[in-house]
Amino acid sequence: MTQMVNRLNTTDQQPKGSPAANSTYKKLAVQCFADTFAFNQTFVLRMNICGKNRQLLLAADRWRQSTNRMTLNTMRRVSILVLTILTNQLFGQPTNDTVANKVLFGQIMMADSIFFQSLNNCDLRTYELFLTDDFEFYHDKGGLTKTREAEMKSMASFCGEQRQKQKLKRELIHESVEVSPIKNFGAVETGRHRFYLVIDEKIKKVIEEAKFTNLWEKQPIGWKLSRVISYDHQSSSVIQLAEKELELFVGKYQMSPDKIIVVKRVAKLLNARNGDWSADLYPETNSIFYLDYGNVQFKFVKGQTGQVEKIIIYENGKQIEQGTRSN
Repeated sequence: MTQMVNRLNTTDQQPKGSPAANSTYKKLAVQCFADTFAFNQTFVLRMNICGKNRQLLLAADRWRQSTNRMTLNTMRRVSILVLTILTNQLFGQPTNDTVANKVLFGQIMMADSIFFQSLNNCDLRTYELFLTDDFEFYHDKGGLTKTREAEMKSMASFCGEQRQKQKLKRELIHESVEVSPIKNFGAVETGRHRFYLVIDEKIKKVIEEAKFTNLWEKQPIGWKLSRVISYDHQSSSVIQLAEKELELFVGKYQMSPDKIIVVKRVAKLLNARNGDWSADLYPETNSIFYLDYGNVQFKFVKGQTGQVEKIIIYENGKQIEQGTRSN
């Protein structure tokens, strides 16, 4: 809302003193005023406007205050017109729906933040409080989780054994979020988020990005999640390497007399396989890759010819294995 801060401030810049009764003193009359306007408590506009009257031959009997007031009133009406046009250009015409949508967006962002903070911290008590009795979770890779009880059972596993080797953190991509109201129910939130593998307090490595749709129900006690759809999961990494660069690492690596790791390119990543064991390798540098769990790194080493000749595996910064390329 626009608020006028200062009212009219009028000055007549005239020579000091009054002319004699029969004086023909020639004078240039100038009228000025200034207004200060504040918009939404964030933008301030200061307007100073002055206007010159034509040169008047002033005499005591001909000079009138009314003339000055008429000139100032005209100038003021012009300034208000200009201000109105400027305000509409800068801020548009706010509506009740616009204000309501901004309030709704803020509420959903707050609920989203608290809910997923409980996910990141494995605060299962807070996590469960956000779920409706008929909660359902749809995941393009994991399938359907149909009840709140089933979701909490899955979360108990996620925060138990799985978390010991794969501590994940979800981060919202704020600029992707859209929130729309649903009449007599609540709101729908759509957007994208990223998932990071947390190594320690200072190091985290991105492993995945996905789209989501959250259906929020407005209840007397607050906002609750009724449905979650998580889909279009795509692997993501610290850096992106071209297919030609990834192909340089493809081959078989003899780790021991009875152990061979086969490295292949799969889309934008590498994949390492040994028997039943398999893991995707995410590029961290031009020669170092990481897994999506634990603190494990694969370092590919080139020889004098520029060809990759061996691989070294590190866990928690310590070398645990190495092998030479056999083809």
